[in-house]
Amino acid sequence: MSTFGHMYPLRLEIIAVSDQESLMILHGSAALSLRQPCAPSRTDERPVAERTRSCSSNRLKARGMRLWDWLTRKSKTASLRSQAPPDFAVTLVRLLPRLDHPAPVLAGVDTEARKRFAAWRSSEKNLRGIADQFEQAGDPQVGQAWLTLAQTVRYQSGRRDDTLDAYIRALYYNRGDARLWQELLDYASFAPHVPTLAEVFSRVPFEVRPKLWGSFEAAFSGYSRARVEDPQKAEELRAVLLRVAEQQGDGVSIAHFNDVQAAEAEKAGDFAAAADAWRRAAATGKAEAPVMDRFTIWLLKQGRYAEAAHALRQVLADPPQGKALRERLEKRLARCEKALAAGQ
Repeated sequence: MSTFGHMYPLRLEIIAVSDQESLMILHGSAALSLRQPCAPSRTDERPVAERTRSCSSNRLKARGMRLWDWLTRKSKTASLRSQAPPDFAVTLVRLLPRLDHPAPVLAGVDTEARKRFAAWRSSEKNLRGIADQFEQAGDPQVGQAWLTLAQTVRYQSGRRDDTLDAYIRALYYNRGDARLWQELLDYASFAPHVPTLAEVFSRVPFEVRPKLWGSFEAAFSGYSRARVEDPQKAEELRAVLLRVAEQQGDGVSIAHFNDVQAAEAEKAGDFAAAADAWRRAAATGKAEAPVMDRFTIWLLKQGRYAEAAHALRQVLADPPQGKALRERLEKRLARCEKALAAGQ
């Protein structure tokens, strides 16, 4: 509750109307609080009461328009700011090149540092000293030490850069650990930025990426810790990550993102687009069995037995673990071969 003018309670409500002159900021007693004594013009021949009402109304509209201009100006400023990369993204991109260097060989053991690490409780200075000892000794525990430091300072005010630095150092020593990447992506979800997420994705080892697809896709889906939901950005991110996977020759990720596109097209009833995405997934030779299951069902409905048989042989070369799915694919392949033998 706020006060204005003659100290009447003021509650603001913006009413959208087509006629700009009819814009009013008016609710309850707000009209009274916004009205100021007004000296009517001497040349105005209308009755005094009518002239006063008109003057008060004009003042009300003028105040409303000034507030409207202020609100829209603030909105435009916020919109312009949102177009620039967040500070979080700038810092992360600055730190990521550390991961472009080969991971060091960690074959040493520092018994004293390990004892200190096991007994460590809360001192950040001591933890940094332990991490430095592990680094100098080439002890594999160094990655865990830096991760612990990141978790320690993560929720402290003003420690964003220190947190990101600790996460990147942990990944530098142990970039095959999906848990470390998930922690970094979870932290990045508070300020998701498509180009920055693409930079992170490009540095994730191929064999780790399947465990992180959900974390990347959650960035704009509304399911991340920050609950950011932006379907347009989510689609843009998938397209960018697919492009990175194609540039790097990551067949598993290419198959996955094409499967996602196929599923969305299938849900929208666009089976032609779905089939194109399925074909791109199948062309990698890395498509998952459930993807080929849906694709070959569609192919059989279209009478394309030869293409279905080729896709089924490809996926059964590395049989899926699920017995029911494997048997279903095998039976479908037998049906295709029988149809082809009959000249269909």
